[in-house]
Amino acid sequence: MWELHRQQAGGILGDEMGLGKTIQVASFLGSMAASRKLKAILIISPATLLQHWLKEMKRWAPGVRRFLIHQSGDTLSTTRQLDPSTFCGTAYVFVTTFENVRRNEDIYMNHRWSYVVIDEAQKIRNPNAYITLACKKFKTPHRLALSGTPIQNDLRELWSIFDFVFPGRLGTLPAFETEFATPIKKGGYSNASPMQVQLSYRCALILKDLINPYLLRRLKKDIKEVQRMPGKKEQVLFCRLSDCQRSMYEAFLQSDLVKKVFRGSVQLLGAITTLRKICNHPDLVSPPDEFASDPFSESILDNYGSDDDDTSQKIGDGTVDRYHELIERSGKLEILAKILPLWKKQGHRVLIFCQWRKMLDIIMDFVKSKGWKFGRLDGNTNVASRQRLVDTFNSDESYFGMLCTTRTGGVGLNLVGADRVILYDPDWNPQTDAQARERAWRFGQEREVTVYRMICAGTVEEKIYQRQIFKTALSNSVLQDSKQRRLFTHKDLKDLFSLKADNGSVATGAEGITETAELTKGDGYVDPDDNEITANAKEQDNGETMQSVLKSRGLAGIFDHDVVEGNWKSKRASVREMEAKAKKLSREALQNLRQSVAPVNDLGSRFGSSGARSNSILSSIAERNTEILNAGTLSSADEIKQNTQLLKDLRNFVKTRVPTTNELLDTFSSHVTSSDAAVFRRLLKSIATLKNGSWILK
Repeated sequence: MWELHRQQAGGILGDEMGLGKTIQVASFLGSMAASRKLKAILIISPATLLQHWLKEMKRWAPGVRRFLIHQSGDTLSTTRQLDPSTFCGTAYVFVTTFENVRRNEDIYMNHRWSYVVIDEAQKIRNPNAYITLACKKFKTPHRLALSGTPIQNDLRELWSIFDFVFPGRLGTLPAFETEFATPIKKGGYSNASPMQVQLSYRCALILKDLINPYLLRRLKKDIKEVQRMPGKKEQVLFCRLSDCQRSMYEAFLQSDLVKKVFRGSVQLLGAITTLRKICNHPDLVSPPDEFASDPFSESILDNYGSDDDDTSQKIGDGTVDRYHELIERSGKLEILAKILPLWKKQGHRVLIFCQWRKMLDIIMDFVKSKGWKFGRLDGNTNVASRQRLVDTFNSDESYFGMLCTTRTGGVGLNLVGADRVILYDPDWNPQTDAQARERAWRFGQEREVTVYRMICAGTVEEKIYQRQIFKTALSNSVLQDSKQRRLFTHKDLKDLFSLKADNGSVATGAEGITETAELTKGDGYVDPDDNEITANAKEQDNGETMQSVLKSRGLAGIFDHDVVEGNWKSKRASVREMEAKAKKLSREALQNLRQSVAPVNDLGSRFGSSGARSNSILSSIAERNTEILNAGTLSSADEIKQNTQLLKDLRNFVKTRVPTTNELLDTFSSHVTSSDAAVFRRLLKSIATLKNGSWILK
């Protein structure tokens, strides 16, 4: 920070999802003001963080007069209550919002500021937005942009923010896109040529050199204090569409509205939004009676095909039958209904983030029917009371959870009272979800945090999640490691309007392999038969949660999101260790085998007692091989005998038909019950492997 001031320039201050950026800037401004080097300071932040900034400035910069410019507070009340003797300088700070700056541009632009600080600087990521152009007109020698996510979708956003802190450093936007953004992006596709990959890598290195002097970025792994924090793990629960959701989804894909989208006569975003809402709950799009009479009319798209959710609709009449029906109609809600009672029993507290307030209405009706106390934070929550609501939730353990919209509750807040986080639906922007999940895993958290993302398998939500993975890799190529995995090809958006076949529920014997797991070549795939999922004593609560989830008919698969964040390298290291250990053991086995047939002078002893010893060793090897086979397939010899006939039938069926999973489940439906599903799956895996959607004998 001192270096930035010395250079008489600007800079981007960021860390991984918020680690005291506010404290760092407030203390720096306080020290500069005490040295009489500052006079006028302007801090621009989202409305939710206004009180947070005033609180931190009061603590770390007591010598700076504070003024809040917002309709939620009196501009003078922040100073009247303080003793004038507490001020040791002449500096003053105005704290306001982006919207206030946009509406009163002339007032702010005509004043000469010592420092302009923009918090959550991704708000100016669009180079053509009015607020971006306005912020770049400030008369100030020093500019700071605070953001944990300077790149959210593409490199244009990095250019836009950097053009605020250091105009001209990255050239003009057209030149930047031609020389850097496009080559780096093309090199990230899996079908990129070797030359494109090398060019992408070299351009990323040069870009890092350009921005590094003006970019102060800290990762949580680089901070000693974070190493003492409780752990955090994140998994993706791929949910199945309910019968109602699937029929509605398919009907929409076949509707005239989608055909008009392909012709360009209907807006693409509205149609995609309708699909996303179907994935959350059918009632967000149309009540059952209206859908049956006139599915996906123009009026339905007009009412529901928008990302703006300004209206609130009360769903549910409070009866037990109504709640049961609501749960059955949504695969996600079915899994949520299994997880929440367990977490309540275990003493956890939960944050639930969702894109739409109407979905929060449904969830709120459900939690109220259970008698649970939940807070709520969305766009309708009064700005002045938001920080008070956060403080109450953190201190009052009678609150089981908090419902938040991702945009309102997912930025800047400290919700360390919760240790479980559910991201109910994915956002196009990976950093929006990343910001939301970090609300609980911050300084002050005393328990291990677990994050679950809920995504409908085979739908537009899975496509959105795949694009999140690609965008994360693009961001990491510039900000972290220039060599990133290349996973996805560049596809047309038309693939968003498709629906993959239902691979069945994990609870009924399905493999749990989703399209995302296939694209990542198995990295991140969680085998539902892996006992480590539920057997880890250190994480007993998580194990019970996964046991409950695995029993749900709504679960289509599990994916380890830590792979996306780059922790896949450590997983690969463990695989290499396992391979090294296996190689060592195999060499020892070979050496033992050679020693067993070592030549001896006495022919009788060679073919007598030594022969018996050799037979004993060979028998031991055979027994060990059988145990190795059974360890990955069946639990006991009794189980083998009991299922001998089923194993024969499976082998014959696979040999003659090369069936798909659905064909197997249909043929052997009597064996795929809730109690026998795991046994059936292990039997199948012991004789066959899944390739290209079909089972073949090993």
